[in-house]
This record gives sequence, C-alpha cells and structure tokens, in this order.
Amino acid sequence: MTLPHERIRSLNKTRDFLFSLIRPSMTPRVPMSIRQEARDCLRHYPMPCDLEETMESESKETRLKAKGWRSGSAEDFLSDIEISHIENLRKTK
Repeated sequence: MTLPHERIRSLNKTRDFLFSLIRPSMTPRVPMSIRQEARDCLRHYPMPCDLEETMESESKETRLKAKGWRSGSAEDFLSDIEISHIENLRKTK
C-alpha cells in the first residue's frame, strides 16, 4: 500500500523531471516535441500547496472511514465538524 507521503514525493519528483525536460540547459538533446509535451503536462500539474491540501483531506477521509462513515454522508459532515472542533480545542490547550 502506498502511503500519502510516498505519493507526494513521487508527484514532486515527476514535476521536477518534467521541468528538467523543458530546460535545454539541463537536457540539451531532448527533441522539441518532447519539451512541448512536458510543458503541456505541467500546465495543470499540481503545485506543492495543492498536494498538501490533498494529503490533509485524504488524511481526514481516512480517519472518517476508520470510524465507519461513508464518504459524502451527513454523518461525515457532522464528524468533520466534530473533528475540527476537537482539533481546535487541542490547539488552545
């Protein structure tokens, strides 16, 4: 099973690889068609802040599933509120 931080590391490495493909100074022998394809892939590729948000929401969903809640149900919504409230209480202590 792949852990969330492993997925993020893989996505970050892939982004770095694609960036290297579009820079002629780093990859001088790469054909222009490959550079353009890499540029197209990067156009909507997630940035690090997007990945952090995804990891946080995935972590929250994992906790809810562990409690037996189905994704998208009213119970999930209420549980989200409870989790947020408990986390805020812990921060104030």
